Amino acid sequence: MMRGSGISRGGALLLVAAVMLLAAHLGLSRILGAHPWWAVKVVYIGVAIGVGLSLLVHRWRGGRAVKIALWGGLLAVAVAVTVVGKAQFVASYGDDHLAGRMWFLGWIASAAFLYAALVEGAAGAR
Repeated sequence: MMRGSGISRGGALLLVAAVMLLAAHLGLSRILGAHPWWAVKVVYIGVAIGVGLSLLVHRWRGGRAVKIALWGGLLAVAVAVTVVGKAQFVASYGDDHLAGRMWFLGWIASAAFLYAALVEGAAGAR
C-alpha cells in the first residue's frame, strides 16, 4: 500500500533484502573486507536477523529519526568490532579464534543493523 512518497513496510523489507543480497553476490562484502569464504553467507544471516529486528522495533513508538539513529549507532559499534577482529585475526596469522569470531559475527551484526536502518529509512519516508 503506497502512502505519499514512501513505500510500504513489506515493500521496504523485500527491496532492501534484494539490494543487499545482490550486492553481496556481486562481491561488495568481499571488497569491503569480509573473508571470501563467507562474504555472502554473513549477509544472508545478517538480513535474516535484520528482518526480525526491523519487525520487532516497528511497533516501538519512537520517531523515525530515533530509530535510524539507534540502528546507525549499533552499526558503528558492529563495524568497529569487525575491524578490530579482522586486524587481530590477521596479525595472529589465523591463530586468534576469538578475533576470528569477532570478525565473522561483526560482519553479521553489521549487515543486520544496516538492513534495519535502510528499511526504516525506506519505509518511514511517507
